[in-house]
Amino acid sequence: MTAIEKIKSRMDSYKGQELYFRFHGSRNQIEEFYGTITSTYDSVFIISLKEGQFIKSFSYSDVLMRKLVIATKSSIDIS
Repeated sequence: MTAIEKIKSRMDSYKGQELYFRFHGSRNQIEEFYGTITSTYDSVFIISLKEGQFIKSFSYSDVLMRKLVIATKSSIDIS
């Protein structure tokens, strides 16, 4: 099983759970948000944000390259 397949499997197991996300974007911009993984596809997964009707999509390589860090409720105190 490749690293991308392992990440996809992990994202499948996180579906429906409230999670914390930290995205390291371009030019040292950091975005932090809470959301739920709603769908997983071959190359990307979809996150529905807690704050409203917004969605975001990320690739599994974002997780592999550590541009997107994900924490579960058990590993961080979500208020």
